[in-house]
Amino acid sequence: MNGRIRGQIEVKSPYGLHLRVADQFVQLAQGFMSDVRVARGATIADGKSVLDLLTLGAACGEGLQLEIEGPDAPAALHALTDLMHVQLAEFGGAA
Repeated sequence: MNGRIRGQIEVKSPYGLHLRVADQFVQLAQGFMSDVRVARGATIADGKSVLDLLTLGAACGEGLQLEIEGPDAPAALHALTDLMHVQLAEFGGAA
């Protein structure tokens, strides 16, 4: 059964969505069968592509919308959201 689920994260790292965080996000996303899309306004990026994520240019304080579609969508959303909270804590941002 394929499901679609949406969520939102806020970029709180003072460096924005930078290479290290994007790479870890992509590596985790690639472990799921579901398609992962990340949007900033009207710009939509493939959540399994570091380059796509970096083109979002997400700065500190900006909200990103996640849309995940596939058989493991809820698990993917939970894992990716948790990853962002852990990364924010590592870089001094509040979760």
